[in-house]
Amino acid sequence: MISIIIPFYNEAESLPILIDQLIDQLDKIKKEYEIILVDDGSKEVSNIKYQILNIKTFHHRKRLGKGAALKTGIENSNGDIIVFMDGDLQDDPKDINKFLKKINEGYDFVNGIRTDRQENFLVKSYSYLATKFLKIFLHSPFTDINCGFKVFKKEVLKDFNFYGNNFRFFPLATFLNGYKVSEISIVNNQRKFGKTKF
Repeated sequence: MISIIIPFYNEAESLPILIDQLIDQLDKIKKEYEIILVDDGSKEVSNIKYQILNIKTFHHRKRLGKGAALKTGIENSNGDIIVFMDGDLQDDPKDINKFLKKINEGYDFVNGIRTDRQENFLVKSYSYLATKFLKIFLHSPFTDINCGFKVFKKEVLKDFNFYGNNFRFFPLATFLNGYKVSEISIVNNQRKFGKTKF
């Protein structure tokens, strides 16, 4: 089974579109799946519910952060393959199949690389410097460690505990723990609604 975990905060306009796109793509893959939506204390979408058997929704009473939302999703997942993606439509569900092909090649963890990042100069600069630092001092193999779109075997989670903002180092921790890691280029769509929430 594949578990797609989507943490979100105030994404009322984006989520219905994303869910439709996801279901369309996952039905083509022909694997059992579940979609896990974790509402991190939203106001505008706090009552969102989907009457579909393989979609689960969880709600934090207050905003706890992306790390806590990912942890909630993980704790309520049943899949042996986990997908992390954002709820703002910048991640393209069509790329899931590319990730799964890499997993099927024997990799334990596959990280996305946003080839045409739709972010401001300051964010791009910070990410570039962080990536360079990690490559030099910790021999990180990742090009875009901050990319939220990633797919991995659930077994890698036994060596990592999500809290606060440490989710940003999850790819590197997986690599340092000896798992076989890879990365693929993915589409990074322009945000359609509102501003970055996490």
